[in-house]
Amino acid sequence: MGAEVTRLLLPLIVAATVYTMTWYSLPGQTMRSGQPFSDDALTCAVDDSEWDRDTDRAKVSQRRICSGGKCVDVTITDTGWLHDYGVDLDCTKAVWQTLGIPLSVGRAKVSIYE
Repeated sequence: MGAEVTRLLLPLIVAATVYTMTWYSLPGQTMRSGQPFSDDALTCAVDDSEWDRDTDRAKVSQRRICSGGKCVDVTITDTGWLHDYGVDLDCTKAVWQTLGIPLSVGRAKVSIYE
């Protein structure tokens, strides 16, 4: 007569902060990563303070961005002085389109998971 063990598995809930995202388009120009910019890539820029100068790459190079029930995984490939403008991420058109956000919005509130 063994004891029956019941396990209750609770989903892991990760609290996300709301961030401000904008979009930019500089086709063919070289990004901080050395790669050429493409509107079709799932990439974003972060504030310059989030770039590791020792490794010459973003301190967190992959992020999941969610908005309106849709999510997209992006690679951080560029920088700018975004915090000066109240912006956390500056992303390609492809990121916005994947999230279903019209480009005409200009600024969107999103959740970011690392």
